[in-house]
Amino acid sequence: MAQSARTTGVDANRSFTIAIHPNYAPYTLRDSEGKAAGILVDIWKLWARKTHSTVRFRFYPWNESIEATRRGEVDFHSGTTPDQNWMIASKPFWTIETSFFTLRDNPYRDARSLRRVTIGTIDPYYGMLARKRLGPLVKIRKYSDYGPLLHALERGEIDAFIEDTEAVWYYLIKIGKVPEIRIIHDPKLIVHNPVQAVTNPEHAALIPLINRGLSLISPAEKESIRNHWFSAHRPEVHFRESAAHHEPNKITLVAFLTALLGLLAFLLIRDQRERRMIERLAKTDDLTGLKNKREFTRVFYKTKIESPYIGLLIVDVDYFKAYNDTYGHLMGDEVLRNIGAILQSVETEHLQAFRVGGEEFALLLQSHIHDQNRLCRIAETIRKKVAALRITHEPSPYGIVTVSIGGALSEVRRMRRELFVQADNALYTAKEKGRNRIVCVDPSHDADTPDPEEKSGSGYSDKDARHFHPAISHS
Repeated sequence: MAQSARTTGVDANRSFTIAIHPNYAPYTLRDSEGKAAGILVDIWKLWARKTHSTVRFRFYPWNESIEATRRGEVDFHSGTTPDQNWMIASKPFWTIETSFFTLRDNPYRDARSLRRVTIGTIDPYYGMLARKRLGPLVKIRKYSDYGPLLHALERGEIDAFIEDTEAVWYYLIKIGKVPEIRIIHDPKLIVHNPVQAVTNPEHAALIPLINRGLSLISPAEKESIRNHWFSAHRPEVHFRESAAHHEPNKITLVAFLTALLGLLAFLLIRDQRERRMIERLAKTDDLTGLKNKREFTRVFYKTKIESPYIGLLIVDVDYFKAYNDTYGHLMGDEVLRNIGAILQSVETEHLQAFRVGGEEFALLLQSHIHDQNRLCRIAETIRKKVAALRITHEPSPYGIVTVSIGGALSEVRRMRRELFVQADNALYTAKEKGRNRIVCVDPSHDADTPDPEEKSGSGYSDKDARHFHPAISHS
């Protein structure tokens, strides 16, 4: 690597060697002429022009590309998710979707069905991600590349694998096996990973230069690169026949038709995925990732619920305005994200979480039995988990961020609007009694429907309510 006194300037006039994978299309690949190509390659070529540098690309199998970066054989890696202690990373500059795949005839349909199976992966980071999504009982097997990974799936050594969505589809197009593989379509299994350049500690001084050059690449330029590879790519770019069986740079009619059919299948799948993504975004709260108020209204008031009982919890962050006034809205957003993560952690097939207001959340429980204790236990678990975060909140009498929760459980046949008012009244009672506690009520014991404008809690008697008081002391 050439030396320069201007280690952080955009006009450093240096030459850099970058590690890339030769079969990670559309992100990095070796084209029909043996040259580096792909989205990340185009990004780094543009980066080189912006920084008045030159770049060379060195091919490695995926795991070896990481090791080569660690050993310092290259200046930095073209892009990955930092998951090892030695990695020094740039700012994220791209996002890649990751999915779980299986054979088309396999029975796996959601996260629950994968909890006790064997999952294959190339990148150890995705092995950790699989355990996080599926639990500790899942087995992980690592493979060196897409070929061995797919062979293991076909032989039954693994039940499914987790890898980057677009890269897998490009590989399947290349080998003509799109019809044999499918994505497991469960929103809990779709992950969006930030891509960052990584280097080792000896080359840490490169990071400011890398970041500064990346900051000069506009969103429009990135979108142009994306469009080129996802819309204007050619079959011959990602279908490269072996020179031992074909003339160089030529493909047979069968190979071309296979690639073309694969490409059409890929575009159809991408279109379906984009529609699902739009639908998912319309139902999702941007900040927390939970379902939003619109989706809550649809599910709560309009969806037919098969279970005989429905429970509702309303969660409110205590003294949240005071928190925002003291620490700022960015810190307030971080609090909401943390609470959203807690609510996601307690979600099950019959328990859905929503963000329904600024600092207000809701959970819907479908139950086959009248079990108010279960509703209370869920609420208390949430309250304790929020308190356990120990997020400093000096204006609060508790000294940390806490939540108050109101809950109600009733038969589905009763008016759901009544159930909402009862849960809201219970929340109001919890806040009246000092916050950082839960109050659960049983509206089925009441003869009258409470006035929705009434906030006195008179819609139920105190004997029907269960109160959980805070377990932490005031600070």
